[in-house]
Amino acid sequence: MRLIGTLEDQEQAQRFEDLLYGEGIESQIDENARGSYEIWVLDEDQIGQAAALLQTFSETPDAPQFLETAQAGAKQRRHDRKQAIPKRGRIVDGRTMFYKPSVSFGVLTMTLIVISVGAALVTRLGKEIGPTARLSITEYREEGNYLVWDDGLPEIRQGQVWRIFTPMFLHFGIMHILFNMLWLRDLGSMIEARKSWWYLLLLVLVMAGLSNLAQ
Repeated sequence: MRLIGTLEDQEQAQRFEDLLYGEGIESQIDENARGSYEIWVLDEDQIGQAAALLQTFSETPDAPQFLETAQAGAKQRRHDRKQAIPKRGRIVDGRTMFYKPSVSFGVLTMTLIVISVGAALVTRLGKEIGPTARLSITEYREEGNYLVWDDGLPEIRQGQVWRIFTPMFLHFGIMHILFNMLWLRDLGSMIEARKSWWYLLLLVLVMAGLSNLAQ
C-alpha cells in the first residue's frame, strides 16, 4: 500500500476512490490530522497509473469522463460487496510490513533521531559509564564485576524527573540503534503525518515512562 497524494474535498476524494475502482485500482481514503484526504493505493504495480490519474483528476475533477467512470466504479463496488468477492488476498499492506514512508520526516521524529544518535556518540553505545549513568533512570557505578545502584530512585525523588524518559535515548550496540532508528523513522513519520507531532510526543513519553519505571 502506498500514499500517492491528497485531496482537500471529501466529495472529490470519494469520487476519486470510485474512479479508481472503476479503473480496476483498489484504494483507501483516510482523513489526516490537517483535514485532507489521503489516497492510498493497495497494489504496488498500479501506483504509477493511479498517480497519473490523480494529477489529471486534480486539474479537472468535474470532467464528464471522470464522473462517468466514478459512477460505474461506485456501482461495481456495491455489486462486489453484495457478492462478497475477495479482492485483497494478495495485497500486502505496506503500513504494517516494512513501511516505506511516503511522507517527509516530521520535526519531532527527526529531533528524536538526532538526540538518540548524539547520545550514542557521547556514551559510545553504553561503554562510557559516566554519561550513560547520567542518562539512566538512576545513577550507578561499577564495583568489581557488578553494577551498583540505589533502587529507591533518589534522583527522581529529588526533582530530576527527566530521568524517567532519558533512558529511551540509550542504545547498546550498532544493531540496536540502527533498527530502533529505522522503526522510529517509519512509524514516527507516519504518526506525525496522520495524527500530529504532539500525539507522537504524548505516545513516546507515556511508553518510555511506563517501560523505564517498570524495568
